[in-house]
Amino acid sequence: MSSSLSWWSCLALLHIRGNRTSHVSQQSDREGGEEPLAQTNGPVIHTDESFSAAAWLRWGDVDGDYSVIEQKGTHQSPFRLGSDPQRGLVFTFTSADTAEAAVEGVRSDVKPPVNEWFHLAGVYDAETKTVSLYLNGTLIKSEPISFKSWDANSKSTLGSIMRGDLDDVRVYQTPLTAEQLGNIMKPQSFDIGARAQTKSRVSAAQNVGQFKYDHMSLEQCESERDKRIGTSNSWDSGGGWDWLVPYAGCWSRHQQFAIYKEIKEYDKSCGCYKRKAEDIEEWLNFDTTVVMHSYLGNGNGTGITGGTGRNSRDIKVWTRVDNFKTQDTGFWGLLLGAGGTDPEDLKNTLKLKIEVKGGTTPCSVIESTVGNARDTRTGSMRMWLDRSDDDFIVRSQASKVSHCTIMPWVIYNNPTTPGHGDQQVAAAWGDANRVPENKLRETAPRVRCDSIGMGGAVNYYIGGCVFNGASRVYTMNTFNLSNGAVARHIQKALTNPQDTVPFKADGPKHIPGNWNASRSSPEGKPLERIYTNTNAYKNNVDAKDKVCEEFFDDRPRKKTGEIDKSRWEHCDEYPFASTRQGGGFDHPEYGKNNFSVYALTGSQNTSAGTDLNIFYGRYRVLNGNQFWVAIK
Repeated sequence: MSSSLSWWSCLALLHIRGNRTSHVSQQSDREGGEEPLAQTNGPVIHTDESFSAAAWLRWGDVDGDYSVIEQKGTHQSPFRLGSDPQRGLVFTFTSADTAEAAVEGVRSDVKPPVNEWFHLAGVYDAETKTVSLYLNGTLIKSEPISFKSWDANSKSTLGSIMRGDLDDVRVYQTPLTAEQLGNIMKPQSFDIGARAQTKSRVSAAQNVGQFKYDHMSLEQCESERDKRIGTSNSWDSGGGWDWLVPYAGCWSRHQQFAIYKEIKEYDKSCGCYKRKAEDIEEWLNFDTTVVMHSYLGNGNGTGITGGTGRNSRDIKVWTRVDNFKTQDTGFWGLLLGAGGTDPEDLKNTLKLKIEVKGGTTPCSVIESTVGNARDTRTGSMRMWLDRSDDDFIVRSQASKVSHCTIMPWVIYNNPTTPGHGDQQVAAAWGDANRVPENKLRETAPRVRCDSIGMGGAVNYYIGGCVFNGASRVYTMNTFNLSNGAVARHIQKALTNPQDTVPFKADGPKHIPGNWNASRSSPEGKPLERIYTNTNAYKNNVDAKDKVCEEFFDDRPRKKTGEIDKSRWEHCDEYPFASTRQGGGFDHPEYGKNNFSVYALTGSQNTSAGTDLNIFYGRYRVLNGNQFWVAIK
């Protein structure tokens, strides 16, 4: 018997980390099950977290020793979904990646159906350490395991050890319910386009899996700072380390306040106590770290993707001010209250303030660890030594697109010279060594929030906040079984544009959007999204269709007599029609025809379009927003 998978289930195994169903399919003529039917180029799930795996199967051997899907370590696979000659259908787990690992789970003693299609599903709940096995949507057995599953960071293989037919393989990073398993058995449920017909089914599917925010902790931010600019004993080097992605930012630096000799002369010309460099007698050294997280809304507008208790228009801010040092132990003693310093003055020594600006619509700190003050913490050095960390929640109060600028400041009031205006202020972002003080506010973290439903025909994501200035990159893989043909076309357009159509007679093609090209080159310039109801979009589609009819008019389709819809081909274009730089764009310097068209299988083109819309939704790519494309 030959082992095979049918073409129509080929939808996106390589994109399993996300809020979508994943499927895979591949044709195979092998005999005997000596090689896997299909293999990914990397891991598709975290096997130490809750997950579900399911597939349609047709076997001819009731006593087969089969594995449907595996993600192996060095010695073992964390789990096995398949069949055992003695114990029938199984869903088992190993305790570790060692040859002597214990094996626990469901050994059902239920023989598989033979010579007919059946649906097999395994569900692992990491929280309760429970393993469940389902046959045709009905629970066969649930068993607890005594250990926590481990994560295999490796390729996934389908039909690893198997003779027979395998179809519609799905893996979810969540424990599905019996009702959800029943839904995924229905053929219409694995057509993403069909989800628009039944919103209830979409709501269940879009909560499956976890969106990768790339959120960073305070400790991770500090560690990355020290890797790049040295340890906390190098305050005199100044500077710091910043990191920004669409849903997270980190700012960490070694900072100093100059401690001046007591100044008693007031300068009327400036209304201040003037200081000179030669008046510096001490330095107060410290570290400041700020981490901010923003969030992506879920599909029903009630919360966020991959979490609870947050609003999609919230920005969580964590701060840490610590590692205080002075050169002179006597001065340090004064800061701690020695030498008769007034206790009331000591209470105001150091202040952390989260200043928030919201433009025409309000942004405000709605919650924090500092009590009634909410956005400001003031305390003595002893108080800061006792507790260095705080956190704040900033919320955009608008209902439409708006911006929040968040500026954390550290303020020092010299308790040894009260009443002399001896106050100093340091920004906890940017780099004072590179940014002039009068321009520092312009570099403050700025977050754009919206409440728009995005992601395709159905709103997979409603609302979210992203950091201005963070690059958004749409990544595709040439080996993706779902839309790798589109990725390969784009790769050719980016690397060998002269070999693509339409031909360009007035000079070389310059096709933009390449994340891997120099930003100063035409190819490294970003793409800019446009909406489908614009004239520019219509012009892009018209330009693509014209090239398609000129060069690919004989492609398989109804017009050319092809009956099998699975063989129909669509014309794919890059840059995308949903970008300003699409086929209809006339570049002021490079002219027209800086795009590529290629005919490929319609299902691949449809899958890539779905993925692009999901990317737009996940990363809040609105009209006029820029992004790049990376091909792996």
